[in-house]
Amino acid sequence: MKNEYILTEDTNYKNIADAIRSSTGHRGELYPSQMADRLYGFVPRGGSEYIDGSVVNLNSSTIRSVAPYKFNWTSTYGYMSPLKSVILPECTYVGARAFANNEDLVDVSLPKIDEIPEGLFLGSGPKFGGNSAPGVRLVDWFPTKLGARAFQSGCVVYDNLHEVFKNVTQVGDYCFSGTRFNDNTGTQCTNLVIPGSFSCGSRSFGLGTNSAVKTLEFTGHISGPCAQFLYDVRHMKTLKINEIDILGEHALDGCWEVETVEINHIVEFGKGPFYGCESLTKVIIRNADVVPPLKENPANSTGGYWYDTHFSNGDIGFFYVDDSLLDAYKAAPYWSNISEQIKPISELTE
Repeated sequence: MKNEYILTEDTNYKNIADAIRSSTGHRGELYPSQMADRLYGFVPRGGSEYIDGSVVNLNSSTIRSVAPYKFNWTSTYGYMSPLKSVILPECTYVGARAFANNEDLVDVSLPKIDEIPEGLFLGSGPKFGGNSAPGVRLVDWFPTKLGARAFQSGCVVYDNLHEVFKNVTQVGDYCFSGTRFNDNTGTQCTNLVIPGSFSCGSRSFGLGTNSAVKTLEFTGHISGPCAQFLYDVRHMKTLKINEIDILGEHALDGCWEVETVEINHIVEFGKGPFYGCESLTKVIIRNADVVPPLKENPANSTGGYWYDTHFSNGDIGFFYVDDSLLDAYKAAPYWSNISEQIKPISELTE
């Protein structure tokens, strides 16, 4: 980089840099290795389309690829306008964070992209209390893998994603961490139903404190480690899960307002899945075939791994289990230590 800076002292390089600054509005130092990128904005692989810095609707049938960070507003500030739409029907490659931090971005269609890469729409969509755009909306695009941080700290339109999830097989770490789900009018959703069966990573649905979601339901089969799976979904009252392999370590950490967790079938509980659930009163486990094992003794664990509330000392919280398995729960390792808090589902009252 030092040698490049010396080159910018050369009159010819300085004249080129000045011309680029004049035409693109870029301010600041320009090194030779940056000049082509600033001048052409984007030249797709295998194509020759010129994209200048004034484009807000990136709609093209000739673009075949988009490089990492190419239209990341944070990276391109000063020589690229924030995008409002991305419609690339023939694009077969898109790099990490290529469309990140575009607050005005709404309609996106990349039908030949099956896997959304890391951070592709990170920070995109209207900020909390920001503009009136509803959020990132996937149009005629059904990817099967949603990469790590794909929509983190952004805003998405739930109506479209509901259909997308029917085909999804994988949701990466932090994919929807701090993400707001809006309807098509830009109003935050309070009830989310997530269909499909897929694997989850760490904090995949850690929606955060700004989320308005009160009821969250997963209707398919959730696999994967699911550590802090639903981290800090602060205002959620009810969680319903159809099937899950493991409710991972600190899965509901920070879900202070959750009152009811209902699971149709679970294979096992990880370490401290209800850590931080200060309002939790009912965990309903509808397994009819087997008692899901606990990772450790919830009554004697240290550091609040299972709880940091009154949930496990009998003051307010109870597990409701299939009547036919009641005795098996009360005799099972670790479950036996909280046997007084285990009740049959037949005694459950709404």
